[in-house]
Amino acid sequence: MLNVEDKYRGQIEAIWSKQKTEHPETADDEVISLGYAVERQLTKNDVLFLGMNPSYKPGQWNHDGGGFYDIKPGNKYFKAMIEFCQDTLGRSNPSHHDILFIRHTDQKDVMKYMTADNYRDFIAGQLLISQDIIRAAEPKLIVVLNVAVREIFQGMFPFDWKADYNDELGAHMVTIDKKVPVIFSGMLSGQRALDLGSKRTLQWHVRHILHIIP
Repeated sequence: MLNVEDKYRGQIEAIWSKQKTEHPETADDEVISLGYAVERQLTKNDVLFLGMNPSYKPGQWNHDGGGFYDIKPGNKYFKAMIEFCQDTLGRSNPSHHDILFIRHTDQKDVMKYMTADNYRDFIAGQLLISQDIIRAAEPKLIVVLNVAVREIFQGMFPFDWKADYNDELGAHMVTIDKKVPVIFSGMLSGQRALDLGSKRTLQWHVRHILHIIP
């Protein structure tokens, strides 16, 4: 297991502290005042699902004040992913990481933070930690569940869309210390979630790759 909380808590909290010190005008902004939300641990050498950022609703799973959380049955935010993992892999403990730790629901707003001058270091710091977390997890397969994440991911781990495609696996081979197959898909829940047929195709695709690379 990769204990994300033990390894990265100090670095993550330093990003929030630095933002408040260097850009005090942002201290009351929701993404600063609500704090962060990050998974407590990841299973190493597993299928790693990548999302954009944790959502937020008052009283929801990611409680006021933020912090680290566990992905387990009963966590409504991850209900669709837990069910997908159960149906696809026969277990209910998905290994999932959001590349940004800010708690916000509207992705259009999130993208605005990524280009705002007074949030540039704040966002860049989170992406650097995510890059390290992905490496440390040593995934055997990565499933990217968001179009925006796909573009950011390619900036983290550059690859050639044509030259690095494996026809047998139906996946891009990306170097993350070693070559790792990557599937680019859509979200499992929300307004733009995959339809049932697309989810079943994704399930087949994941099983197909794991059958070849167990």
